[in-house]
Amino acid sequence: MEILRRKYYPKELYRVLKALESGSLKTTELPSKADVSRQYIFSILDILWAAGLISRGESERDKRVVNVTITDKGKRLLAALESLKEIFQEK
Repeated sequence: MEILRRKYYPKELYRVLKALESGSLKTTELPSKADVSRQYIFSILDILWAAGLISRGESERDKRVVNVTITDKGKRLLAALESLKEIFQEK
């Protein structure tokens, strides 16, 4: 996970993983679903892909469309982050 420490998008990385939790999304859908600036979405996706947390693939219908899916590794990281979030929110 060294690559995650090199960039400074922790909230955005989390939001993208959280948005993908319910299923595959098009890259064009991600900025609004994850509340992330369009300006940074491809940088964030590159970080997540390099860390093995997401996979990317072409749409079968339209080769111009790229679908993004969270990997099992991404799901495990998201679950760990959710656990930490719960711990820190407890009083």
